Amino acid sequence: MRVLDTLVASDPARRPHIAVVVGAPGVGKTALATHWAHARRDHFPDGQLYVDLRGHSRPPALRPGDVLTQFLRALGAPPHALPAHSPGEDEAAALYRTLLAGKRLLIVLDNARDAEQVRPLLPGARGCAVVVTSRSRLAGLVSSDGARRIALDVLDPDEGRRLLGSIAGSCNVAAEEAAARSLVELCGGLPLAIRIAGANLVARNANIAAHCAELAGAGDGILDRLRIEGDRRSAVRSAFELSYRTLPDEARRMFRLLGQLPGPDLTVDAAAALAGTTPADSAALLARIADAHLVRERAGRFGLDVLLRSYARELIGTDEAHTARRRLMLSRAQGPARRDSGQANCPGSYASSAGSRA
Repeated sequence: MRVLDTLVASDPARRPHIAVVVGAPGVGKTALATHWAHARRDHFPDGQLYVDLRGHSRPPALRPGDVLTQFLRALGAPPHALPAHSPGEDEAAALYRTLLAGKRLLIVLDNARDAEQVRPLLPGARGCAVVVTSRSRLAGLVSSDGARRIALDVLDPDEGRRLLGSIAGSCNVAAEEAAARSLVELCGGLPLAIRIAGANLVARNANIAAHCAELAGAGDGILDRLRIEGDRRSAVRSAFELSYRTLPDEARRMFRLLGQLPGPDLTVDAAAALAGTTPADSAALLARIADAHLVRERAGRFGLDVLLRSYARELIGTDEAHTARRRLMLSRAQGPARRDSGQANCPGSYASSAGSRA
């Protein structure tokens, strides 16, 4: 909220006017953007525009020209000025920026696919502000368009318990504090998962310890429990699926294989051993998965959060999993010989963090 408030700083000439909120599926990007937009509505006397760009949804992503037509109608453009087909996009964008000149208006572009989908929708007026949410990093908007990037992570244990208490009752959470902490941990701190678990607690009038035991007993089937019956959108698996299906085939395969990690994370070289690829190909695939926020990247190491690991294990076939584990074991066994011959030691760097668990 504090970072977003830089969009309404006192000096329009110095402040950024674009913010991109990025993060994993279910981490709360839309919730943050809409909450901030509502809380700061007084700063935008000329109104607000909102659109779900459907960049990571089941219907096809919206084309910028279609969004411009919607926005121009909302801004009162005469019907004859609206583009009749996609070649009119440039003309529509020019009219859009003309209508926004001198106004103080907020544009929320939710669920963007990439920077190219967003750019035609950016106003030229510094008095306007734009908040973009996406599962992609949108680095192009930061480098080329001066956007301020806000990367959301999962909640820490205290934040997770507060969120659970807001749904299931703070008194109930306080009465079962240890169980509530375990439940948040099982949900990986993911806000969507915590909200679903809390909603199921209320619907079933269950105590937290019993629900926690149910989730813990599910093992890799935990995603079957983290859903609301009859509501496909309220399911952690569905949120993950929307991002997974946007990956190219080789990146999907790498993601599935990452679920076979015996430790918390691995290096690029160890991923290459796991997948049977070159380190260069492995690095490119991991970067693509990280851009979609399906893998965590820290200090050159890559790992899956707890629920994403369960999802990856769901997707992989038995033969594919067995082959990958065998490749990794063989690569580790060959490590000393590679080091003696001056070759890259893929498993050595992996064993440094996970050797005793492998």
